[in-house]
Amino acid sequence: MRVNGKVKSMQTAALWDWVYDRDLKSYAQSRPYIGDFYEEATRALMGGVRLRTDAQSEICPDIVLPSLDAYVEVKSVGRGNSRTIYEHRIEKYKWLASRHPVYFAFWFHSMDCMELTTLFKLQADLAASTQCVCVIRADDVFAAYYQGKLRATSYSGERRGGHFSKMPARTLPASFFRRVKLMAMPLGSPFKVYGQTIQGVQIGGNFPWEKVLDYGYVRRETDG
Repeated sequence: MRVNGKVKSMQTAALWDWVYDRDLKSYAQSRPYIGDFYEEATRALMGGVRLRTDAQSEICPDIVLPSLDAYVEVKSVGRGNSRTIYEHRIEKYKWLASRHPVYFAFWFHSMDCMELTTLFKLQADLAASTQCVCVIRADDVFAAYYQGKLRATSYSGERRGGHFSKMPARTLPASFFRRVKLMAMPLGSPFKVYGQTIQGVQIGGNFPWEKVLDYGYVRRETDG
């Protein structure tokens, strides 16, 4: 399979702060910007390089961490505390995980994404409502994923043979996310994403954080 290449910066400095703002009138319009925000948050926190979505590539992970030869897939988790993933994407990540370390970064937030908004307000609200990020080894995500029931979705994609059909999916349950958040630790330093400050969040999961963060960046509960 072919893996996608590096992404170009989606935002550049503007003379007026409203130049790149836009109205978002539905969740369908907001959704790609939510994903983009947390991909940039992952890059800002963990380092690495963002990868572009490429129709010519069989698999498109979001981040590559060259120092670890690892890939990261980024997902947001809203107030429902669950996440649906399409079956065909899991199969592709199983292939990638057989060749490189692969992790899933789950960003938890409390924002109501169904409200009408603008791009800049969306980014500010996401920064303010972000609670935790848990980065989990792909094998553990796969194990939890296959415990769910396979169901049909409204998403259609082109399958082999040239015809379109509904893409099946499973949902990672809230119980899985409760477990992975148990060992989360407060992040000691704020960081910026598109000019918005994320602070007071926790980091968790079974990713080797010490390989991308200085010890002083994480404030353990025992530090007071």
